Amino acid sequence: MPTGACGIIPSLEDWRIDHLKKHNIDFSRAFAVNFELGDHNDKRALFKSGVLCADKQDKGPVLLAFLEKIRYKPSRIIFIDNKLEYLKSVEEALQETKIEFTGFHYTAVEDRPCIVDEKLAEFQLLHLIQTDRWLTHQEARAMLSN
Repeated sequence: MPTGACGIIPSLEDWRIDHLKKHNIDFSRAFAVNFELGDHNDKRALFKSGVLCADKQDKGPVLLAFLEKIRYKPSRIIFIDNKLEYLKSVEEALQETKIEFTGFHYTAVEDRPCIVDEKLAEFQLLHLIQTDRWLTHQEARAMLSN
């Protein structure tokens, strides 16, 4: 996920962490630290409230930087992602560390038909950025038809 500001959202990482908490998912007790892992190509990887944010960078090098920063070497990492390239990135990064890697390619999303109304989605996204409120499809259609 991206980090930093987007429209009226001052921190996408905080927005995502708050969204997870609304679903009773809270990783903040995992480690009682927050830190940035540095900027690379205008991307900002960071660890905050138990969530490691790669800012759409290759996840393998970001994970290694995180493990080095906290001086921790697990015996095994289990990684689940819907993007095969991210799984390969982590697997390749861990090859020389002797950390056992188990990766799961989550493909259920790809197996479902998805028809996207791009005009509607763009309108919803712009509205979210401007107002910090997500419109349902019905609300957005009504506003577009006016």
